[in-house]
Amino acid sequence: MQIYLCYMNMDGLRIIFLLLCLQMTQGCFRSGFTSDRELTESGSDTSNNVEDEPVTDAPEVGTGGNNEPVTDAPEVGTGGNNEPETDDDENNVNDETPTWPGCPSIITRSQWGARAAKSTTPMTSAPMYVVIHHGAGTRCFTPEKCQEIVRDYQNLHMDTRKWSDIGYNFIVGEDGNVYEGRGWGIRGAHAGTSELNKKSLGICVIGDFSNNVPNEAAQNAVKQLITCSKSNDKLLSTYTIRAHRDLKNTECPGQKFYDVIKTWSRYSESASVDAKTSEDGTVSVENAEIQLPGCPTIISRAGWGARAPKSRRQMSSLPSYALIHHGAGARCFTKSACTSTVQAYQKLHMDNNNWHDIGYNFIVGEDGNVYEGRGWGISGSHAGKNPYNSISLGICVIGDFSNDVPNEAAQTAIKQLLSCSVAKKKLLPSYTLRGHRDVKSTACPGTSFYNVIRTWNRY
Repeated sequence: MQIYLCYMNMDGLRIIFLLLCLQMTQGCFRSGFTSDRELTESGSDTSNNVEDEPVTDAPEVGTGGNNEPVTDAPEVGTGGNNEPETDDDENNVNDETPTWPGCPSIITRSQWGARAAKSTTPMTSAPMYVVIHHGAGTRCFTPEKCQEIVRDYQNLHMDTRKWSDIGYNFIVGEDGNVYEGRGWGIRGAHAGTSELNKKSLGICVIGDFSNNVPNEAAQNAVKQLITCSKSNDKLLSTYTIRAHRDLKNTECPGQKFYDVIKTWSRYSESASVDAKTSEDGTVSVENAEIQLPGCPTIISRAGWGARAPKSRRQMSSLPSYALIHHGAGARCFTKSACTSTVQAYQKLHMDNNNWHDIGYNFIVGEDGNVYEGRGWGISGSHAGKNPYNSISLGICVIGDFSNDVPNEAAQTAIKQLLSCSVAKKKLLPSYTLRGHRDVKSTACPGTSFYNVIRTWNRY
C-alpha cells in the first residue's frame, strides 16, 4: 500500500488531502514507505561507541590544535576543492553483494547502512602495506550485531573525531563477513600519519584482542581479503603486513592478536618495505622517511634503495641488549653520501659475506639520520658467533672512530633511537648497552667512541 500525505496552507487554513493508492502485485500489497535505513541516516545508537582505543590518525582541520597531520586533505591539482567529486555507494545504491574472484563475502556500505562520506581522497597508486587493527571494544558474531558496531564506528569517527568518514578501508567481524569501509582505492585515516595512510590498506577486526584472538572465521576473512586485494590489483604484489603497533605507540591490535599476526606470511615488523629491483638489476629508490613520535628521522629501506633480503628471522622476544658498532670506514655528513655507504654495506654483507641481508638493525650517519637495516624485530648478523644476535639491537655508526668520535647529530640520533625503541616496545625497558668489543674480540666501535659510550646511561 502506498500512502501519500499532501499538505497545503491557504489563507491560514490547512487542507489535508489524503490519497490512498492501492497497488496489487502478485496478490500482495506493497507499501511505498521508505526503508528504515533511508529514514535514519546512521541507523545506530551513538551512545554505544565501542572503539575505545583511538585510531590515532589526524582529524579534519579545526580540532583545537591537534598536532597530527590532516590525513584527508585532497591531492595537489584539485584546484583547492576540499570536497572532491565522489561516486559513493550511497549515491550508487546496489543492494547486491559484490563478488570478486577469490574474495570473502563483502557487505557493501549501502547494506550496512553507511552515511555518505563528507569527502574522499583517492590513492594515487596501489597500497604497499596492509595495516591490521582491532576495534578495542565489543566482539560480534552475527551480521546484525556486526553492522550495528560498524555504524557505531562510523558515527564515532565522523561525529566525535570530525573525520570525513569511517577511518578503515575494511572492517571484519567474527561472523566471517567483511564490511566495506572506505573501500579500495580511497585513502584511510587509521595508520597514524598521512604518509602511511596513503600507502596502506587498513583492516580492523571488530573486538578487543588483548587477551583473546579473533575466531577462525574472522582470521580467514582477513587473509582472503588480503589475497583477493592482491589478485584484483588493489594491493601491490610486494605488499607487507604490519600491525598498527608496528607503526605507532599503541596497544592495537591487542597483544594476543599481534602474536598471531607475526606468524602470518608477508608480516614484517620494520617500518617499510624493500625497494623494487628491476629486471636489469637497478634499484628503484623511493624517498621515504619514517616519522614516528619520539623517534629520530628514519630513512626506510625503500628510501635508501635496499635490496630485498634473502630471508628474515624473527626475534622470539624483545631484545635485552643494544650493541653499538662503527663501520670502520669513511664517515658521511650528507644524506646522499650516507645512502651510498649503507648500500655499500649491504652489498658487502650479502655478496662477500654471504649473509641474508645487511647485518645491522639500524645504521646512523653524521647527517643525523637513522637508516633502517633489518629493522626492529629481526635478528641481525652483527655480534659474532654468540647468542647476542637474537637478543640485541645492532646499531652501527658510519665511519671509523678509533681516534675520533661521531658528531653530536649522530650521537643524538642513537640516543633518540634507543629511547623510541623502548617507547614503541621494541626494546626491553631494562636493556643493557654494550660496545661490540664487550661481546667479541674486536676494536669496534673504535677506542675513542667506546670511551664515550661507557659514559652513557644503561652501559
